[in-house]
Amino acid sequence: METQTQTQTLPTEKQLKRAIVLRGQIVSIKEKLEEKQKELTECLTFNLFDTVATDVPIKVRKTRVMSEEGRKRIAEAQRARWAKTHAENNVNKKEVKQNKKEVKQNNKESKPPVVV
Repeated sequence: METQTQTQTLPTEKQLKRAIVLRGQIVSIKEKLEEKQKELTECLTFNLFDTVATDVPIKVRKTRVMSEEGRKRIAEAQRARWAKTHAENNVNKKEVKQNKKEVKQNNKESKPPVVV
């Protein structure tokens, strides 16, 4: 039995030159890609303290403090508002109940008796 051997041919000079050119292009593209990746990470990693001038003082909001007297006045005013609204509601509820009773009585009087 004869075995067929495949002979590999060597690349031509033209093919070698083309391979060298392509290899150089690939290397330059990889370098450009790495540069763009660095730019992207710099854009995404924004540091506030790098951009703010250190000479400018940062304003800090103070916490507000209220005296006991002020708290008492506010509480009393709120209680007064609450009492006022509830007093009006209670009067209205009493009036509504009274009106309902009157309507029921008027309905009973106006209906003729039912004969069975």
